[in-house]
Amino acid sequence: MKKLLPILILAFILLFSLACVLNRFARGGATATSTSLPTYTPINPSTSAVTQATLPPPSTPTQTHPTLQVTTTIHPSASPSTPTLSSTPPGIGVSVNCNNLIDIEVLSAPSYYTVLNLLKANDKWLILHLQLTNPTSETYNYLHENDFTLVSSTSGKTFQVVSTQSADIEAYLIWAYANYLVDHLPGGGTSPRIVAFDVDPAIKDWTLVFTPKNSMYSTTPFCKVEISLH
Repeated sequence: MKKLLPILILAFILLFSLACVLNRFARGGATATSTSLPTYTPINPSTSAVTQATLPPPSTPTQTHPTLQVTTTIHPSASPSTPTLSSTPPGIGVSVNCNNLIDIEVLSAPSYYTVLNLLKANDKWLILHLQLTNPTSETYNYLHENDFTLVSSTSGKTFQVVSTQSADIEAYLIWAYANYLVDHLPGGGTSPRIVAFDVDPAIKDWTLVFTPKNSMYSTTPFCKVEISLH
């Protein structure tokens, strides 16, 4: 009896399994369940809408016009042929500004000579030692011999600078200061100069009249300075 029990159990399991299989086929078989996968539908490239950034319209460039530098032109005032002396002109040792373009100073009292470097004066050589200063930043190159005149208020006589075209006078100027009367004066520079006049020695009330001009051919000064020498 103990030996038949396992055989009966095994037979029961087989019969039960067989019954389940037969029952499944009897119901029409198993119905397979399919899982629907998501499908991807490609977008037609020809109909796709492309979003483009909208750029602002180009701006009209602003035209810049170069600033033209305005050049100030000196308009000299008319001057009489015979300078008119003021009542109290500055004297020796006083620096005087002339229209903010050049300063002039007579350094010492006039010196008198009969002969200057072997050149004899008709009367007497009157020598003046000057100092010129350029207060501007530009080179001053307008100085000429005809800018200087000696005037006597009592006799009314006038004398011009003896031209440095004279070899003897020119040699004296080079020996005295190693420069010419009409040398250019750089901006901010100070330079000694010397002038010579052939004058009547009997006259003592001299006044130096400085009338600088725009060129050696101009007769109209752009300013005027008087310096008493007595």
